[in-house]
Amino acid sequence: MKLSAIVVIILLLPLELFAQSKYVGEYYDQFGSNLKLNADLTFNHTWRFDLSSSWTKGTWKVSNDTIYLNIEPVYDTLQVKNSGSVVDSLVLSLDSKGESISMEEYAIGAVTSGGQNRQPTPLNLYYSRKRLIEVDEHGQLKKKRVRDLWRKKHVPWYIKREEK
Repeated sequence: MKLSAIVVIILLLPLELFAQSKYVGEYYDQFGSNLKLNADLTFNHTWRFDLSSSWTKGTWKVSNDTIYLNIEPVYDTLQVKNSGSVVDSLVLSLDSKGESISMEEYAIGAVTSGGQNRQPTPLNLYYSRKRLIEVDEHGQLKKKRVRDLWRKKHVPWYIKREEK
């Protein structure tokens, strides 16, 4: 009995992995965001507009064509000198590698126009026809077109970038 259950699991596991491959790839929206869903169930989200930028990374899972993103912040250890002693504090890292930084490095990072999690990353996305549509807090799909600064309307969803 146990052997047959193991055989069934081993046979069905590749089907599950294959089913997730339809979601894997790079997506973009018309507002400067890019979302890359990797086969190892990690993701990278970037946003760029003019001189501003943001990045976020984490893991993802899928259930019934809804993709759930789990943000995993990267922290630096900020060393603050206070009355002759050094106190450590955690701050969001400017790059994807957590490390120990000084107050001067932190100050320089604070005045830059880019960094981690500065632009919100959608947490729930519904997959439909090579598009990712954001799911709002009420479980509704965000399909209403959005106006840009020049009053032009754009679709709000992510579109899958075609592989070359």
